Amino acid sequence: MGSKPELSDDGVMVFSPTMKEFRDFEAYVTYMESCGAHKYGIAKVIPPKEWSPKADLSSKDEMVIPSPICQVVTGQGGLFQQFSVAKKDITVKKHRELALSDRYAPPKADTFEELERKYWKNV
Repeated sequence: MGSKPELSDDGVMVFSPTMKEFRDFEAYVTYMESCGAHKYGIAKVIPPKEWSPKADLSSKDEMVIPSPICQVVTGQGGLFQQFSVAKKDITVKKHRELALSDRYAPPKADTFEELERKYWKNV
C-alpha cells in the first residue's frame, strides 16, 4: 500500500490513498488497521483529488423519512434512562437543515480535549 499515515495535531491518523487504493476500500481499511488505526478509534481518509461521489445527494431532498426516532435520555448521578419517541415524517432536506442548525451543533471548542471535557461535564 501507499505511504505511511500522518498524525494530525489532534492525534488522529490521516490517510491519503491513491485512486487505485481507494477503489478497493476494503483492502485499504485492512491496510489502515495494519498501521494501527483501529487502536485510535477514529481515522481520517482524504480521498484522491480525482475521486467524486457517485450519488448527487441533492436529488434525495424530497425523500421522506417515515417516523424518525428521537432518543431521549434522562437521569443523573450515573443512573440514566433512555427511551425512543417516534416523530412526524420528515424530508431529507428538512432533516439536513436541522442537523446543520446551531441547535444541534457541538459546543464551541478549540481542541478535541476541550470538547471531550465539555461532554463529560454534562453527562
